[in-house]
Amino acid sequence: MAKCKKCNRNTTACSSCDGGKNLSNALGALTCSNCGSTGQVCPEHGRHWK
Repeated sequence: MAKCKKCNRNTTACSSCDGGKNLSNALGALTCSNCGSTGQVCPEHGRHWK
């Protein structure tokens, strides 16, 4: 599990793409706007945890 670089909290699996398991579109590109295609989100900062 990754840690947020802003608040040092543990990130959680993105609920929109199931933690990166459902990221690819028809062309195979990574596409999740909720987590920025990382599969992880910070409870406080969302996709801006890096």
